[in-house]
Amino acid sequence: RDWSSDVCSSDLACYRLCNLQGWEDLIFTHMSARVPGGEGHYLINPYGALFDEVTASNLVKIAADGTIRNGSATTMIDRSSRPRILVGTTNPHKVVELGALLDGLGCQLVLPTDAGLEGFDVDETGDTLMANAILKAMAFAARAGMPALADDSGLEVDALGGEPGVRSRRYAGDDASDADRIALVLSKLDGVPVGSRTARFRSVIALAEPGRLVGTGTGTVDGVIGDMARGTNGFGYDPIFLMGDRSMAELTPAEKNATSHRSRAVASIRPILEAWLSAQGHVGDDAMPPRT
Repeated sequence: RDWSSDVCSSDLACYRLCNLQGWEDLIFTHMSARVPGGEGHYLINPYGALFDEVTASNLVKIAADGTIRNGSATTMIDRSSRPRILVGTTNPHKVVELGALLDGLGCQLVLPTDAGLEGFDVDETGDTLMANAILKAMAFAARAGMPALADDSGLEVDALGGEPGVRSRRYAGDDASDADRIALVLSKLDGVPVGSRTARFRSVIALAEPGRLVGTGTGTVDGVIGDMARGTNGFGYDPIFLMGDRSMAELTPAEKNATSHRSRAVASIRPILEAWLSAQGHVGDDAMPPRT
C-alpha cells in the first residue's frame, strides 16, 4: 500500500483531531492514504491492525458532509446530546489508554485543555492511591463544572517495602523522567534475586460530579521486576515490569488493555459509569465503529 507521509505521530494530537470530528471517546491515528476505494483522509485504530496490515474494513473515512464510512457501511452518528466527562489527567498516555478502555460507553471524553483548564493540575497529597484519585476527580470536576474521571496508579515492589507506591510519579524527584525513576528502582534492587523481585501495579479510578463523589474502581496486576528496561510501548515503569516472559512495554496496546491494572480498574468502575449514564438517560453507543 502506498501510504503518504502525512501521518500524525502524536497520540494527543490524534485525540484532538477526533475531538474536531466529534469522536471525543475514540483514539485513532490520522493519515492520508491511497487504499482500495479511493484516496482521502482516514482515521485508523492503533489498537487494531498494524499499518502494513490495514484493510478497507479497518479504516474509517470522514466525508465532507460528516458521514462516517466504515468498510461498506455508512452511518451518521449524533454526538451532540451525550454526557461529557472530563478526563482529569495531564498525562497524554493515560488519555490514550482511558479512551480505548472506555470506548462505547456513549459519553464524550473531554481533555482538560478543551475545558479551559490549560496548566491546571492537582497536587497528589493523599497517603493512598484511593485518596489521590478521589482528590483529583473532585478537584477537576469542581474546577470544570462537569463530571470528571481521574486515576492514580503506582508500582509496589515487595523487596522495597512496597515502594515506590503512592509516590511512584515522584519517586526520583518532581522533575524526574520515566528513565530516572526506572534507574532508581533498578539500583535499589541491585543484587536482589529474581525470586525476591515480586511486584504489582495498582490503579484506582474515581468518578466525581461537582461537589459529589460518584464512585471508584480498583485494579491490580502482579509481576516481577526485571534487571533491565525492555520494550518501547507503554510508559512509566512498564519497561521493567515483567508479566511472564515479556515486560508490559513489550505488549501491544491491545494486549496491555486486556490485562493491565488500569484496564481492571476501568472494568471495576464501568458498572458505576453505566449506572450514572443511565441516570442521565443515556446508554452505550451501538453505532460506534467497531474496534478491530
